[in-house]
Formats: sequence, structure tokens, C-alpha cells
Amino acid sequence: MKKILGSVIFASILSANSFAGEIYKGNLVNHKEISSGSFVVHFKPLDVTKKSHFGKLISHDPTNINTSTIVQHSAGTTSTPIQINGAANGYIYNKTQSEQEYTYVVEVCIALNEDDDQCNEYSNVIDLQPGGHFISSENPSFVMNLDHVGSFSTSVSTEIISADGITDVGATSYGTVDVSASK
Repeated sequence: MKKILGSVIFASILSANSFAGEIYKGNLVNHKEISSGSFVVHFKPLDVTKKSHFGKLISHDPTNINTSTIVQHSAGTTSTPIQINGAANGYIYNKTQSEQEYTYVVEVCIALNEDDDQCNEYSNVIDLQPGGHFISSENPSFVMNLDHVGSFSTSVSTEIISADGITDVGATSYGTVDVSASK
């Protein structure tokens, strides 16, 4: 099967490896990025405490672990930069009486064909003391030039995993990129 080529144009000032999150009574233990794609995802941090539905949700229930995602539909023409945008949110509150370790993962993917899913993933291992919290809310985005007409599936996923494996919460949103022939 013919492989579809996607070339990348960097469209953001933000570094792809910037850590976007607030940690209270805890610390970042490890940050890791894995890419199987030919694109770089840029994360624009959002102020979750003031503007978003997610911020309102956590302010009313400070004892939960929660994630949410959104990916927007995009359209464009071949060999013209197409921007793909989404949102990824994560919230962890350590309600136990002991220090806990959690992993927060965000993954952004585009399926260029049935045999070629290209993904960028970043994960953060976070230690939280009792009563500590982690909040992350950002808009992942990337720009691609696609050289074939078609409809391509995109996704944004988040997952929170506790070190003991008891807590595993996640969310995934799916979208499409419709590419038509350039004139």
C-alpha cells in the first residue's frame, strides 16, 4: 500500500517538550516523550482555574481523578499547511494519607492510512503528598502538509495511572482531517 507522506511545518513558538501543569505538594519525577510520527506536537497551556468547564468541574469536586479530551475537525488542500487542534486535561488529587505516584499521559495521533498511525506521546510521572494535586490543561496542536486527497482520522488521548495500578482513568476524542485537491 502506498505510504502517504506528511511533512511538518512548525507553527508554534512553544517548545514541544514544555511541561504544562501545576503541582501542589508534590514534584515531577520524570518527563518522557515518544514519537512515531513525522510531526511535532506543541502544547499551549490553558488556565484551568478560570475559564474552562474542566476548571469548574474540579473546583466543585476536589477529590476526584479526571481526564478529558477534545479534537477539532480540520480541512484543507493538498500541499497546504493544515492545522490540527485539540484539548487535553488531567486532574489528580491525592486523597490518601500517604505519598502516591501517578503517571499522566497525553497522546496525539493521525492515521495516514490503515497501516500508518503516527503518534506523539508525552508522559509525566508525578509524586504527590497527601492533599497534593496536579492540574494540567493544554491545547495540543500540530501542522501537516498532506500530499494525498482523503479523510484522515485524528485522536487526542489522556490517561492517568497510579503506581499501584488500581487507578487507570482515561479519555479519547476522535476527529478527522479532510484533504481535497489543491487548485
